Amino acid sequence: MNLKTISFYIFIIITFISFLGTFILLLPGSELVKDKSSLGLLLLLDTILVIILASLLIRQILLIFINKRKDYSSSKLYIKFINLFTVISLGPTIGVVIIAALFFNLEIANWYGAAVKSTIVNSNAVANEYLLQKQENLEVNIQSISKDIFEYGLKNNLTRSELQRIIKNNFEIKKLEDIFVFDISNDIIAYKSLKNGIENFLPPNNNIINIINSGKIYINQKNNNILSAYYKLPFLKNTYLLINDDINETIYNHLFETAKAITAYKNLENKNSNIQISFSMIFVLFSVCLLLISLLLGFRMAGKLSEPISNLIKSSQKVSKGNFDAKVSEINDYDEISLLLKSFNKMIFEIEKQQKKLIENNVEIENRRLFTEAVLASLSTGVIALNKNFNITLSNESVKEIINKSEKEIIGKNLFDIFPTLVDIKSKIENNKNNNLTKQIEYNINDNIKNLFIKIATEIKQKNIIGYVVTIDDLTSLILAEKHAAWSDIARKIAHEIKNPLTPIKLSAERIEKKIQDNKFDKNNFISLAKTISSQVDDIGKLIDEFSSFARLPEADIKKDDFINILNECFNFYANAHTDINFKLENKYDKIICPFDRFQMSLVINNLTKNAVEAVSKIKNSSIIFKTSLLEKSFKIDIIDNGIGLDMNKMSKIFKPYFTTKEKGTGLGLSICKKIIEDHNGKISIKKNSSTGTTASILLNL
Repeated sequence: MNLKTISFYIFIIITFISFLGTFILLLPGSELVKDKSSLGLLLLLDTILVIILASLLIRQILLIFINKRKDYSSSKLYIKFINLFTVISLGPTIGVVIIAALFFNLEIANWYGAAVKSTIVNSNAVANEYLLQKQENLEVNIQSISKDIFEYGLKNNLTRSELQRIIKNNFEIKKLEDIFVFDISNDIIAYKSLKNGIENFLPPNNNIINIINSGKIYINQKNNNILSAYYKLPFLKNTYLLINDDINETIYNHLFETAKAITAYKNLENKNSNIQISFSMIFVLFSVCLLLISLLLGFRMAGKLSEPISNLIKSSQKVSKGNFDAKVSEINDYDEISLLLKSFNKMIFEIEKQQKKLIENNVEIENRRLFTEAVLASLSTGVIALNKNFNITLSNESVKEIINKSEKEIIGKNLFDIFPTLVDIKSKIENNKNNNLTKQIEYNINDNIKNLFIKIATEIKQKNIIGYVVTIDDLTSLILAEKHAAWSDIARKIAHEIKNPLTPIKLSAERIEKKIQDNKFDKNNFISLAKTISSQVDDIGKLIDEFSSFARLPEADIKKDDFINILNECFNFYANAHTDINFKLENKYDKIICPFDRFQMSLVINNLTKNAVEAVSKIKNSSIIFKTSLLEKSFKIDIIDNGIGLDMNKMSKIFKPYFTTKEKGTGLGLSICKKIIEDHNGKISIKKNSSTGTTASILLNL
């Protein structure tokens, strides 16, 4: 849908909304009917919209005549569609206009009918009668109270307290809102109020004083729900009486609204003829607008139907002259015309496709041949094509280089004659039609052994084997490089593991040297340090012996032993070696017997403790806690420090080989620890503490 079409439909929607708004505003009760200027603006806006619609319709009619003079074959079909849609749209539209006009006239007549007028006038009379009755009751009550005061004053001495009593009795009997007795200075002498206050006391002005001094009763309305009466007590000098009674606020509001409605109704009744003329004009404009919109939509629908058929005629003429690019623009509708256009374009495509098919096939065959030759020549992988009898029909240059044979020595030969070690998979190849088979073999070329990776794929056509494709990769260099890398990795790990016991040896030697320099010859201390050195040297010797024998880390010699023993050894050693660190052992078990390799597990505890010592070495009040806990079928060892902690982003990499956060670290310590724990079917984890530091945890089975 183009911008022009979108703009047209937006204008139609705006016009419809404008006239719909006009209709709603002209409904009974709308304030618009009271404002002539608003009515005039509505007429002006609707007139402008109708003129624009009429202009669009005239433009469409002129375009039809222009196209007809140019002898366009499509214009005839377009005119037929227009006539059809015009008849279809005019019938319902005219019917709706006539029915709406009748209802409109009836509605205007009902607005000013006798029933409506009688209802409004009677409502006002009822409300006025209620107010009049309230005023009469107020006059009777104020005269009655005045009489009671007068009669008591003739017989007795009228004191302030007696006056208050008389007012109270009348207040309770007559159910009034307020009663006030006041003097000429508006000072209240006695009162009784429903609200127990004088907030409803409204002092009379001079005009009211003059009226009540003449012996009359003055009635005034304070607000929507209070009616007040003033009266002068004739037997008391300059003394006045004020009583208040409540009015039903709802009735009063109805009275006020009814008065307003009567005034508005009389004004509208006087202007009835003018309003009817204005409403009729707007209704005529609305009807014309609806008619024009129907015609314009009919024109649009006619154009939408005739345009694709006209385009189809033009494209057919071009295709008949051999122009296969003359396709018809397809529309997105799911109707017969859309299907016709798609079928026409598909027919052109099929004709063009058949015309070019032979040329394309020849080009494709040639390109495939060139591409296959180029790929086979550039591949470092050897490729061999076999027939169904496993005889070689084709090979690339890489095959000759890998097996050191000429083309004559390869072509026509049987695959299993060249590679005798593949004979054992011949039956598997014939039975596994849908699977590729692979095998790694050693191939002897002039006493030079090559490692070859061979993959055999079956070529099937109509469920029958027609041949095979064999690929050969020379893995000799890759395997050799992997061996070198493996040895290098082992060497690094061994160097790291030898370095661990060297640390306690060095520390023990330094302590011995320091004690000798300080002339502190403690035999037991020297023996303990010497044993530590001897023990660590034995560990190094054992590691080197194992490496020499197996060229790898020692295999775990798992036996049942007391784990608390090696934990105490490690704790005592590091606690004595690092007196500046607060070491703490939280253990409530004398023994924990479980299967483990004493030497390897000692490596793990020492490595984790060494890491904790390095983490707290640069902080004050450093501490390391060894904590044990016994579970149902396992036990747990936690080594907790308050050091610098670990970066959460690096937590997932800490057990990977060669990953380290230390400047001179090898990145093998934790990976070796993880390997040892896994060999013991245990679990190891390191997590950041909630406050500071890190916790290393080991979980072993009992």
